[in-house]
Order: sequence, then C-alpha cells, then structure tokens
Amino acid sequence: MVAALGLTFLVACRVPSRPYGHPEYLTERVPAFAKRDTKPPGGSTVLVLGAIDDESVSPHGGAYDEESPLIAPLDSTFTYFALPEKILDGLHAALVSRGLVAYKDYLDLGAPVPYPAPSFPAGLLVLRSALEHFGWSRNVGGTDVLSLVMRFRLLTGDGGAVAWTGKKEISFRTGWPSDAEPFDLLADALAAELLGDPAFRAALWGTR
Repeated sequence: MVAALGLTFLVACRVPSRPYGHPEYLTERVPAFAKRDTKPPGGSTVLVLGAIDDESVSPHGGAYDEESPLIAPLDSTFTYFALPEKILDGLHAALVSRGLVAYKDYLDLGAPVPYPAPSFPAGLLVLRSALEHFGWSRNVGGTDVLSLVMRFRLLTGDGGAVAWTGKKEISFRTGWPSDAEPFDLLADALAAELLGDPAFRAALWGTR
C-alpha cells in the first residue's frame, strides 16, 4: 500500500520533458536558418499590419541540459509577455527592409469584418494575424531552436473583403551566442514566407 502511494506521488510530480505545446524533435533534424532574398515586385501597394491576436500557450521557451529536447531534461522555462508586439515590430522591419511600403497599427484589435471600427482609408490592404504557437528552445550545446505558427487574413481597407488567407509554420535552428537576434531571424523568415507565397503576391500586386 505504501509503495503504491509512493509510486503515485512520483508520477504526479514528474517534471515534464519540455514546455507544453513544444514539438518533439532531434536538433540535428531541424533545418538551420538560411536567409532567403525574397522581395516584392515593386509598385505602390501599401500594407497595414494590424495587431496580432495571441493564442499561444505559455511557457514559450525552455532551456535544456542536453543538445536534443527529445532526450534532454528540462532545466527551466520562460515566457514573453510582449510577444505579439515583438513579432509585429520584427515583421514590419523585415518587410520594409525588403522594399515593401508597410505600416504598423497597434490600435487594430483584429475585430471581425464588417467593421464599423477600426476602419482604414480606401486603397490600403490590411494584414491581420493570429499567433497559434511560439517556441524558443535553448540547448546547452550552443543551439537555439525557434518555431512559430501563425494564421493570416489580408483584407481590403475600404470594404473589409478578404483578399487572401494563409497559415505559416516556421522552424529552424541557429547557434548561440550569436550577433544575430533570434527574433530578427524569425521575423526575416516569416517575411520571406509571406513574400514568397504566390497567392499572397497575387493578392497584393496581381502577380505571382
């Protein structure tokens, strides 16, 4: 009886191997970050980035005692409280650096269309998004693994019609310590995914 109670206690208090929602993976199988030089075709299209709805589950990050979280014990976890703003800032900077005319609108709370508010001037396209998952795993061997899943809706600013919908999943590894900010790499990869999507390009510029 005592042994059974002891076993129950040990099982109930067992430390999880990784933060909730983090994928199981072998680090060496995650692709290394590779910059993609994807750029818009040009033109006068103006894109407004609306606020990001955060549907992610905390904790967002975990530090591990071994190279691969699949076999490593979890040392600690951490959470980013300004995560949507951090991603929005990075995505905006990455899109602008590639030549897109883009603006941020923190007051756009992603209200369903048709609005009355918030509304935008005619001729603008509004990109609304929801963050489903974010993960940042730091492994003692000197490797960061970042993963992100986001849903997008591209809306016409004057009428709120849906011009494009899509879902992007990103996962890559990078070394640390490094001069490159991991959030900047994540934003760059997300910008490349969007600008490289033929349907997204067609909705913005009428070209693939």
